[in-house]
Amino acid sequence: MARVEQNYKEHVNSMDRWGNYLSVEVPYIVFDAVDSHGKASEEVALNAVRAAIPQGAYNLPLQSISIDSRVAETTFKVNALYQDDSGSGDYGDDDDAEATVSFDCGGSSRHVLYSLQPQRHPYGDKDAQGAIGWNGKVGKEIEIAGVDVPCADIRETRTKSMNVGHLTTAYLRRVVSLVGKVNNRRFYGWEKGESMFLGMSYMRSKKAHHVVVQFHFSIRLNERNVEISGHNVGDVEGHEYISAIPISVNDNGLKSDVSDIYASKPWLYGDFSLLGV
Repeated sequence: MARVEQNYKEHVNSMDRWGNYLSVEVPYIVFDAVDSHGKASEEVALNAVRAAIPQGAYNLPLQSISIDSRVAETTFKVNALYQDDSGSGDYGDDDDAEATVSFDCGGSSRHVLYSLQPQRHPYGDKDAQGAIGWNGKVGKEIEIAGVDVPCADIRETRTKSMNVGHLTTAYLRRVVSLVGKVNNRRFYGWEKGESMFLGMSYMRSKKAHHVVVQFHFSIRLNERNVEISGHNVGDVEGHEYISAIPISVNDNGLKSDVSDIYASKPWLYGDFSLLGV
């Protein structure tokens, strides 16, 4: 069973002019966060913290719980954010203004080894079974060159004017902890797994009360019912990485298959609501 401990002292992100807490972040560490199959699980870690901590603290309601990092095979750091978003506070009207959005869908490429449509074979007797750039050999001598095909390279930037009082060290630490993470729930229309946070940027003078802050995201669309060599691997999240071990047998043509398929997530989920954008 997962075990929850407070990791270190809470961070006070902000207070109003009278000393009342507006935002407090409490870090926890969860040990033995495994699912029913004995595998490490972010969901188990989040649920363990949710069950162990109060729904209100520091005169603030619990707003969100998010994974900070994975520190061991089944051990996770989890942050609980207590914050009142009712509109109170001393940040100024600009913090409540809706962010503007810049969207750029450019061209990139991905390497494809097999034709996605039925392959034509106008001449010869060696069936490539859809392989692109096959050298005509099988076994250990097989080579499939593949081809680079265009794909979408989507970048989204959300720009917002923020009060400098919001840009505390604790807030910046939270922003840094979300870089490279993927949305754990729907975020401005993007489904879970489609948006990755790339970072935040701003410039300010010493006397400035507000700054223009930019939040940068990479978007990759989720795919449904993905197939590899005729094997259905189900739905694949946009930033998920799929790999396989190919095998080939046949004397007069290429009989392609895979012995194993892997769906990897070399990143963690993050709660993008913590960005305040």
